Amino acid sequence: MNKKTIFISFMLMISLVSANSLTIEFPKGEEFSAGEPITFKATIYDDSQKPIDGQINIVIEDSQKSTTTAIVKSKEVNSINLVDASSGQGLIKADYEGTQTVAFFEIGRQE
Repeated sequence: MNKKTIFISFMLMISLVSANSLTIEFPKGEEFSAGEPITFKATIYDDSQKPIDGQINIVIEDSQKSTTTAIVKSKEVNSINLVDASSGQGLIKADYEGTQTVAFFEIGRQE
């Protein structure tokens, strides 16, 4: 095989495993108490909508725009503690190789 054939084969293999979509789920619900960890699962899907493995960049933002970042594995449930998070609507931004999604959650007031 010449170099051109190897390169084309390599590019085709990369495109076969590229992400088609990305989701964020909250297995314990979308409402959290102040001080409670935010529990979520981010999943990468291929073109045939089958979950695939990969590292996902996460940014979690509370209602006052304070951010926490993490790198999580696709298909795993994660709990991230937000230190001194403000009550109100927060969001999670997920990014996998340019494929992005956003999900919203609520943080209740601390009593």
